[in-house]
Amino acid sequence: MVLLNFHHNIYARIIIGFTASKELCAEQTSIPAFKMAIRFRKFLNHKITGVIFHSDGGGQYHSKKFL
Repeated sequence: MVLLNFHHNIYARIIIGFTASKELCAEQTSIPAFKMAIRFRKFLNHKITGVIFHSDGGGQYHSKKFL
């Protein structure tokens, strides 16, 4: 089984971060996808402040490493 994690910009309707992993842990899913999303915003010269992050409340988002 492969788990996919996507971060998308709802306003622009584009995916700005993603990962594929065999395990559902923050280190392999949420954190790399979130870092990719931040790099993408910086690449477009968009500010990081004011960004709203919403998740489904999965356990990987409650990890101390993610927070």
